[in-house]
Amino acid sequence: MIGALLAVHRTVRPFPADEVSLLMSFAAHASVALENARLFEQIDRANRQVRAQAHAVEVAANAHDRLTDVLLHGGGVSDVAGVLGDVLGGAVAVFDREGHRITGGADADLVAGLQDAVAEARTSGRSVRVGSPSEPSYVAVARAGEEHLGTLLLHDVTAELGLADRRTLERGALVTALVLLFNRSVAQAEERVRGELLSDLLEGRDVDEARLRERARRQRAELDGPSVVAVAATDGLERHRAAQVAARLAGELQGLAGEHDGRVVLVAPTDDHLAVARQLRDRVRAAGGDATVGATPASAGPAGVTAAYPEARRCLDTLITLGRTGEVSDPAGLGLARLLLGHNGPEELDAFIDGMVGPVLRYDDRRGTELVRTLEAWFAAGGRPAETAKRLHVHPNTVAQRLDRVRTLIGEDWRDPGRGLDLQLALRLWRLRSR
Repeated sequence: MIGALLAVHRTVRPFPADEVSLLMSFAAHASVALENARLFEQIDRANRQVRAQAHAVEVAANAHDRLTDVLLHGGGVSDVAGVLGDVLGGAVAVFDREGHRITGGADADLVAGLQDAVAEARTSGRSVRVGSPSEPSYVAVARAGEEHLGTLLLHDVTAELGLADRRTLERGALVTALVLLFNRSVAQAEERVRGELLSDLLEGRDVDEARLRERARRQRAELDGPSVVAVAATDGLERHRAAQVAARLAGELQGLAGEHDGRVVLVAPTDDHLAVARQLRDRVRAAGGDATVGATPASAGPAGVTAAYPEARRCLDTLITLGRTGEVSDPAGLGLARLLLGHNGPEELDAFIDGMVGPVLRYDDRRGTELVRTLEAWFAAGGRPAETAKRLHVHPNTVAQRLDRVRTLIGEDWRDPGRGLDLQLALRLWRLRSR
């Protein structure tokens, strides 16, 4: 029974047998028509399903080919995200396992609510739908075994994803995992090479400067000019992770960075050693930790770096001894404390003297002036110009001119009480060393 025909007359009368027979013929034709229509509808539905499946297969095949092409040509995570976004009609953002963005962008509220979806995707191994009913988004995890390497977020899609499209997103997550694993392997290999170079450089094991420069150039590092050596103690962040943060900064500065003797060390070509040290501290803080950094400038060449490393390490040790965690300093910033708290010998003593009054000593040697003697007299006179002039047997104007030259050589703050103490000690030590 698939339907019925109803014949109605306006007046009551019997239907003759031939009319009944005719109606039955019409019903027979109608049943054939209805059955044909049903069959045609089934065929059309099947055709639509076949066409949809064919389209899905075509999309999946296209995505597979393009993702394979990305792998074969050494593409990165951003290339994988671009292919997925183009194929699936949306935008793809990729995050590392700590949730830091690698590539792409997404609404902050959507990103903030990913934790539960990521946990579900890791458990099920499948993509998970997130977002509102009218604005669907999908999460898939990139993993190797049980290790979570990254997270893919497909957003701004125009419609719900079908099963085939969701499998394509999951396949993209697998490719992302391969790319991340490959990048990690490359980074580890480069880190080992850089670590060996950094150790040879800091310890002075390789005395061939030409060979050291060539090894540095292969790592895209520059050692020919003045540089900075910064040594950091980190807290709240694994030292290996902090070394990676330092390595990224070193790459931007054409320098070297890594772990050495339990600390994170950065060597970079620059004239502003304190600025680079603060950059290192700020980058570690941005990664979720904190850093105490001792830094010192180094003269040009590998030998300069080798000589500067112990001084930077002593600066760091002094900061830690003083409890000044999270701070940055160079030898000049620590002054007398560096001598009192560090492990010092004659070389460190000479370095302290040179750092405090070296420019004044060299000026006197070149010009035959008496700036050092004027400084000693000024301190002995309690900072009184007239008394200083009397001790030196010169006019007060001469004292003022000499002290103005001292200010030019060692800085505006040389009269400050703290700096004055360091200067007096340096002058006293210089006299004792001269004897």
